[in-house]
Amino acid sequence: LQSTVGENRWLQGELIQLLLSHCDRSRAARWAQRFQLPEEMLPPAVAAELPKLRTPERVEEATGAGDDEERRKQDYYQLPIPRANIHFLQTWAETLQCWEKVLQPGQLVGIDMEWRPSFGMMGRPRVALLQIALKDEVFLLDLPRLLEQAETQGEEEKLPHFLQMLYSDATITKLGYGMSGDLSSLAATCPALKDTEKQARGVVDLLIVDKRVAALPAEHSSQERGWRQAEKGLSLLVQRVLGKPLDKAQQMSNWERRPLREQQILYAASDAYCLLEVYEKLCQDPESFGLSSDLTKSLVGKPSTKARAKQQLNKQEAASPSGQQCQGARQASPSGPAALSPRELSVVCDNMLQGLGRYLRCLGVDVHMLQNHHQHRRAAEVSPAPGAVL
Repeated sequence: LQSTVGENRWLQGELIQLLLSHCDRSRAARWAQRFQLPEEMLPPAVAAELPKLRTPERVEEATGAGDDEERRKQDYYQLPIPRANIHFLQTWAETLQCWEKVLQPGQLVGIDMEWRPSFGMMGRPRVALLQIALKDEVFLLDLPRLLEQAETQGEEEKLPHFLQMLYSDATITKLGYGMSGDLSSLAATCPALKDTEKQARGVVDLLIVDKRVAALPAEHSSQERGWRQAEKGLSLLVQRVLGKPLDKAQQMSNWERRPLREQQILYAASDAYCLLEVYEKLCQDPESFGLSSDLTKSLVGKPSTKARAKQQLNKQEAASPSGQQCQGARQASPSGPAALSPRELSVVCDNMLQGLGRYLRCLGVDVHMLQNHHQHRRAAEVSPAPGAVL
């Protein structure tokens, strides 16, 4: 919201009105103070609240906020490396040290990416931050700034060259979560990287591992820790393997805005570094997580989820939208089942696929979307029509 409102005074005033209606006067006043809105633009209740923000009671509230921060540290995964070992890189000169350390044979690397939330906009988002984690340090690459510098200097091949070397080197183990989607966004950011996924060697997508350990109980349930909703995605995997989930409070922040806030830097570093710790723990005792005894052999270099999906479709084993096996599937043409018009299709989208749900609605598809607080299994309970696609 802050990013959308920007410096527009009218929108800032509207936001204050909404905060006053849906939250409380103190919160509205804090945002009015942040925006530095003149008193004549503020509702009387908010204007009256502003002087109280500097009273001793507010200082006590700030102290209480510090206590909340300590509790969050106890409840969520924390980086085991010092803050000084997290490097935010914005120039090509700064990246030389990163390249030298990452491109070492036998290296174990955690990779993650962040982009500005698109909220259902079409196309792949452009990567705003590339996180590369090693055992002792994390590098955060400011991709928009680096690509701009490379273009200015006439050296557009710099980034593609480094990343192609990294992903194609089978001696370097690359860890990711949902790596196929990340690489698609990377290709949208830098078209020269469009074939990176095909050339990738020595990769471990922990999303595949997550599906194998999903049936196992988490070490600490959400009820035990008082979380408002169950963890999901990488956060849930981290909880199952390491005992504490990720703090995702910064996930939907604006990753294109500079400078990044300290909370964003720590969040981004944690998302990449936790991959190393999860992988190490799984390799130490894979059987306890229901995995093969030789985890590295079973995962490294496995084809992506997208590639396996294509193989399955080539075998003509895909089910029809009604959930029934296609009659004469083995004799069907390569085009697969007959296409449905949007009006004939009914879909239930999980809360991780709300952007897809909005897109399908624009096409005329009947879509029911789960809300963020819904459990995944609710998709089967709210199906709007027989034969709906979940």
